[in-house]
Amino acid sequence: GYETYVDMSMETKMAGSVENVNNILDSLLESARSMQDVEIELLQRFAAERGFDVKLEHWDIPYWQRKQKWSLYNFDEDKIREYFPLPRVINSLFNLCSQLFKIQIVERSDIHTWHKDVKFYDVYDESRNTPVSAFYLDPYARQDQKIRVYDDAGWHISIRNKCTVTSTDPLSALIFNFQAPVEGRPSLLSLNEVGVLFQRFGHSLRHLLTKANYSEVAGISNVEWDAAEVCGQVMTHWLYDPHTIQAISGHYSTDEPLPEDIVKNLQNIRGHMSGYTLCKELYLSKLDLELHSKKTFWRDIVRELWPKYHALPFDKYDSHPLSFTKIFSEEWGAAYYCHLWSKM
Repeated sequence: GYETYVDMSMETKMAGSVENVNNILDSLLESARSMQDVEIELLQRFAAERGFDVKLEHWDIPYWQRKQKWSLYNFDEDKIREYFPLPRVINSLFNLCSQLFKIQIVERSDIHTWHKDVKFYDVYDESRNTPVSAFYLDPYARQDQKIRVYDDAGWHISIRNKCTVTSTDPLSALIFNFQAPVEGRPSLLSLNEVGVLFQRFGHSLRHLLTKANYSEVAGISNVEWDAAEVCGQVMTHWLYDPHTIQAISGHYSTDEPLPEDIVKNLQNIRGHMSGYTLCKELYLSKLDLELHSKKTFWRDIVRELWPKYHALPFDKYDSHPLSFTKIFSEEWGAAYYCHLWSKM
């Protein structure tokens, strides 16, 4: 047997051991923690200049972070939405994949789907005249029919794996919760939602373009969990290439490109309070490992870890582990660190 659940979890991970994971997390923390201290101090000063004369608390950060981002980079999430109509973003994403992977993605209209908004696409490459794979795209939120999760607005579902023995081609579905078209206006995506689309589509390409011959190892099957998200992360990096962002953006009514100052500031927007964000992810990764390897009461674990990863003090009424659903009701128990590992 295994000493802890974490030790058992490491059997299916690229990291190999919890010691290797901890070493990486600690090395990242060394750089991120000092950066977070500076970011919080600057944010406190920014808030004070606008009449906020008390010390920032943990729950104040999202509001003032958003205000500071708008002040520094003229970043208005609602205004930027107007430059990312879903049909244009989808077509540009397909064109990007065509250039990168020498494939063609063609919509097919003779397939029966579960809703009128769902579209079906065939994927072609240079190896043959028939499709090598296919996928469904279900982009819009539907009340009472879909789970609405705001921080994770999309899923890739593997329906069928490739298998040359049975002459089976890959089939998958991409499910999102984007806002539906309203009054003749197309669905408009935030920059974060565009990132989710690119990440999930990159994840699906690993399944759709696999060259493996057997379903047990084709696509994302039996890939180490801390490497499973690598393809999705690679696709999101293209969002910060100026040529790519110009290609996928265009005002929904005038087709005017994304303003030049926003394009230039994308890297700054991406890195805004990056130390704070990284420390938060490092903390959750470490908390996950500790909860699955110790018998200590959860609040004692939190009190020990919190000051190492956060510049702001711990609130005694904070019970955030109770809502850490990814490690308790989803499949990321003793594996939350994989999100960071895949980005490295």
